[in-house]
Amino acid sequence: MGATGACNTFGELLALRFLLGLFEGVTYPCIYILLNTLYRKSEQSRCWGFVHVGTGMGTVLGVVIAYGLAHLDGVRGLRGWRW
Repeated sequence: MGATGACNTFGELLALRFLLGLFEGVTYPCIYILLNTLYRKSEQSRCWGFVHVGTGMGTVLGVVIAYGLAHLDGVRGLRGWRW
């Protein structure tokens, strides 16, 4: 996601977004396999809850950061989306 600001053409942006989706697509299945492998059934519900709460809190934090970055439009000659 951080490399998106370095794109100059639509093809570059498309390739990076494809790679981002590819890598994000395997994240949750890997987390679920790890949780099922490393924890007993009695411990899994607490771990799954932690994962889902962490996802929600990460989204909230990401939105706050994105809001701040969106207001950097024109700083150092860069558009807001590049920040």
